[in-house]
Amino acid sequence: MAFQAVDGPEAHPPGAGGFDGYIFLAGGVGLTAIIIMRFHSFIVSAVGLVFLAASAGGAVPTFEKDIRPILKTNCFHCHGEDGETKGGLDVRLARFILKGGEHGAAIVPGDAGASRLLDRIKKGEMPKGKARLKDSQIAMIEQWIAAGAKTARVEPETLGPEFAFTDEERAWWAFQPIKRMSVPGSQVLVPVSQTNKEAGGPAPVQPGTGNPKPGTANAIDAFIGEKLVQNGLTFSDEASPATYIRRATFDLTGLPPTPEEVEAFETQCATEAGTRRLGETEKSSISSSPSLPISASLIDRLLASPAYGERWGRHWLDVA
Repeated sequence: MAFQAVDGPEAHPPGAGGFDGYIFLAGGVGLTAIIIMRFHSFIVSAVGLVFLAASAGGAVPTFEKDIRPILKTNCFHCHGEDGETKGGLDVRLARFILKGGEHGAAIVPGDAGASRLLDRIKKGEMPKGKARLKDSQIAMIEQWIAAGAKTARVEPETLGPEFAFTDEERAWWAFQPIKRMSVPGSQVLVPVSQTNKEAGGPAPVQPGTGNPKPGTANAIDAFIGEKLVQNGLTFSDEASPATYIRRATFDLTGLPPTPEEVEAFETQCATEAGTRRLGETEKSSISSSPSLPISASLIDRLLASPAYGERWGRHWLDVA
């Protein structure tokens, strides 16, 4: 394949000019499941992180965008969901928080220091029985209160099922209708090894420029290549057959390939490339990345192995 992103100790050093991430491999529906499983927990966390990061640029934080995601994750179960309002406090709306509970208003807009809710959060007393909120989350709540506890829009009079999700939550990319994206132009970046590796490594590349070459092995490379060019980055070197099977086997089974499997894969790649070699010297000189049919065959074999089920089943059993 044209793009081999490294996951593990073989990744090139940060700042080397390439793309670090998880390995992308061909494998049809099975691969889709892998990617979903690998990134599931990341996506759940990323929703909240995006909300926080979006306010880092100086914009005034709002309840719906910046505060509600934090409270929904950590506080709704005791203060609003299913009719549960411990201490008489409901935190599902900003005006409910302002109204407060048995001890009066929970916040004082414009005065974070006088806000009882923030004080208890900072002391770790809320959420009760759970880990203390992250410093970044506490800072966001404090910033929101200090800025006047603003809302993005007029809040509803009552909360029915239709208000379980805000407009901001519904706008999250994973909830958008599926649509066919147009593939970027067929210019992708040449791997470092084909450009300036001889000069001692990747030279600085200015954003918006790059080392384009026509054509791409697949549409994924085109999308990635477009972003790399915009950020002044280049592709990493393509993986050799030995490196490729090692990464793929570790990624899908959690185990290294056997020496026999590596040798057989190298031989298969060399045969396809028309290489006539018998000795170890020629074998070690094989550097071209395996073709799509060969890599797909490898991934199919790994997906069908019991080790694949054992590796990923372990995560579900941990939860169960």
